[in-house]
Parts: sequence; C-alpha cells; structure tokens
Amino acid sequence: MVILTCVLIFFGFASLTSSFVIFGRMVKDTLHHLREVSELDENGVVTEAVLTHLEPSGARGFASAVYEYEGPGGRPFSQRSGVQVTPDLMIGNSYPIVRHHQFPSRFRVGTKEDVAGLRRRQEKFLSGVRRFRLGSAVLGLVLITTAGVLIATTSA
Repeated sequence: MVILTCVLIFFGFASLTSSFVIFGRMVKDTLHHLREVSELDENGVVTEAVLTHLEPSGARGFASAVYEYEGPGGRPFSQRSGVQVTPDLMIGNSYPIVRHHQFPSRFRVGTKEDVAGLRRRQEKFLSGVRRFRLGSAVLGLVLITTAGVLIATTSA
C-alpha cells in the first residue's frame, strides 16, 4: 500500500508540474505567435517579395531564404525566413508576402488568406493546449487526493 501511495503522489506532482511548466510554456509561446499573426491578419500590408538567396538548413526539406521587398515609405528591405523546399521555389521569382505596416521584419510568405488560415490553426492549437493543461492539472489533483485518502484510511 505504501508503494501505491508513493506512486500516486509522484505521478500526481509530475502531472501538476507538467501542467504549469510544460503546458504553460506552450501556451505562452503560442500566444506570442498568435499575437503576431493576428496583427498581420488585421493590419498587414500585402506586397511582393523577390527571393534573392536560398541555402539548405539543417532540417531535411527546409532552407533559409532571403527575401527583398518594400518596407514602410517604399524603402527596400531584406529579411531571412525558413521555407520548405518545393520545385517552384526559385531565386529571382516574386512571391506574395504579408508584412507588418510599421515593422517590415515581421512578415509571412503568402496571401492574407494564408495568414488568416494560420491564425485559425493557431487558435485551435491554443484551445487544445489549454484543455490538455487543465486535464493535466485535474489528473494531478485527483492522484494526490487519492493518495491522501489511502493514507487517511490506512492510518485509521
């Protein structure tokens, strides 16, 4: 009975810890990305960018790309972005981007519809992470409560 109680307490605290540490970090990071994408979705400026440089990255099927485009006031701007390598990705071609109206380094390759779709996917992901976080916390509390009941009934 002692071993079972110790296991319940261990997994209870592990579940509670993960709900605050791991899932908490995921919520924080997702909220940060969601704010950026939401801002682009609501106030982004659609423009064309020319792919000027492409080099393989460490991940298979991905590359580091440099795009040049017009920033605020029409001044030229260059920014690096990670991209998935596809046959139609060629240096010198123009691609649509959505950039921040004031800060040109904040951009996403694609159209406004692509950005809106990304926003919806991130909102859905955030909702799922929050549910997992709540479930993990509840599971931890149930396990610790069960261990407490076991201790109380065996002590009496």
